Amino acid sequence: QYLGIGEYELTFVTLQEQVLAKLDSFDKTDYRPRDVPPTCSHSHETDVTLKRKRPEIKKFDGNLRGWIAFWAQFKKIDEDRKLEDEDKFAFLLDSLTPGSAAMKLIEGFPPSRENYAKAVGILKSRYGKDEFLIEFYVRELLSLVLN
Repeated sequence: QYLGIGEYELTFVTLQEQVLAKLDSFDKTDYRPRDVPPTCSHSHETDVTLKRKRPEIKKFDGNLRGWIAFWAQFKKIDEDRKLEDEDKFAFLLDSLTPGSAAMKLIEGFPPSRENYAKAVGILKSRYGKDEFLIEFYVRELLSLVLN
């Protein structure tokens, strides 16, 4: 019986390391927008404003299974210093499935610079914690093994 427990612990630790490695690889993925030529609007010869097309992001429905892929894409918008937080908030709202658990978490916040950081913080605390993700994926893997 002790041997069985040790095997499960070893399996758990192995799976945990694999999930952490996968999470690290998602953090290092490089986002490249589609080849869309930017549109320029000229107000003065020296003042050029570039308008960028919004990248298409897979919608997040509040299921933990989709969080890693969603955040790997949305993180590029979150870290873009050229975008105002109000615009980031609009992108975030557009990236969530209407009526989903994730949308319900943040739909009460009026879109603003201050509330963007709060909304992202709530989503990260609910879906982005490594321990939750590891537990979720270990359960998924164990259900595959046991079935």
